[in-house]
Parts: sequence; C-alpha cells; structure tokens
Amino acid sequence: MNRTQKRWYQKNSKSPKKLEPLNKPKTTDFNSVPTETICQSIQLLINELHRRGVRLYDFDNKSRHIFQIQIMQGKIYFLMEEEGKEVGETQTEIIAGCGTA
Repeated sequence: MNRTQKRWYQKNSKSPKKLEPLNKPKTTDFNSVPTETICQSIQLLINELHRRGVRLYDFDNKSRHIFQIQIMQGKIYFLMEEEGKEVGETQTEIIAGCGTA
C-alpha cells in the first residue's frame, strides 16, 4: 500500500483494509491429475533430455540410466539401461514397480 492509499484510508475509514499483493504465487494442485497423465509427462521429459544428450543416472549404480517409464497392470515401472563393457553394448532391464497407478 502506498502513501496515497494510506492517506485515503485514514481520511475515509477507521481501519485500513489490507490489499492483496499483485504477484501472489499460484499453487498448483496435482490431486485432480490422473497418474497416467503424470507418467506420460515424465516420459516426455525423459525423451527430451535424451534428445539433448542428458541422461538420468541411478544414484547407487552410476552406469545405469533411466530409459523409459511405463504403467503395467496398475503399477508404475521404470526401465533402466546399463552401458556394457564394450563400446555400444547396452543391457536393458525392468526395475521393480515404484508405485501404483
């Protein structure tokens, strides 16, 4: 509230009303978004990162990176790709489900 507004409120009312801030942060509510949609969004982000040459590596096993996220039989799975010992050789494995859809 600027000085002009304060003066106006002092003259016209006993207690000034607090004005809402103009740049109030908006909260995003993901409770209404289906799990399938969230998983598809994550997969799109993984694809974009792969296109840019960025990999999402496993924290415990640095040679594995996330390749794909899928929903199978109501559970969410992520597919890891591991770089082999020889150049270009890769192994792909499905890791246990990380949640339910």
